[in-house]
Amino acid sequence: MSRYLNWLVLNDGVFERVTADFIDPIEEAGIIDRTLIPVASGETGWAMSRRDGYRVTGEIGSKRTTLKLLDEGAVIADIAICLHSRSSERLWSELLSSIDQDSLPDLIIPESPWCAVLWYAPEVVYPQWFDQWTKTAAFGILRRSGW
Repeated sequence: MSRYLNWLVLNDGVFERVTADFIDPIEEAGIIDRTLIPVASGETGWAMSRRDGYRVTGEIGSKRTTLKLLDEGAVIADIAICLHSRSSERLWSELLSSIDQDSLPDLIIPESPWCAVLWYAPEVVYPQWFDQWTKTAAFGILRRSGW
């Protein structure tokens, strides 16, 4: 398993190399339980708690994962997690196909493993936990590749 994950937000080009020591194991366990296990089973998971409106759908595979964060049923973000370079180019293209690429900064596909986030609402409307949640979910996938 890789000791790091390349994390980026496509909308503004923010890029970070996230290491395993940045991830809280208790938060990761919660995300695995309430988000990743339901999504891997073909169900809808939730992001933080059953009481808020944030739900998660998607597909978890052995080399790539796609997640959609929904707020009251509306998709507000796509999250793509690529674990292997063979899946990288296709997953990147799929993620970018959903928007006008002229609105994005110039980006290159990062080295795998990576997690790319695409927002569909202004950044100010996202909950404070959003960035850390995407990084932690991506590490949960990375550590358990082969779902």
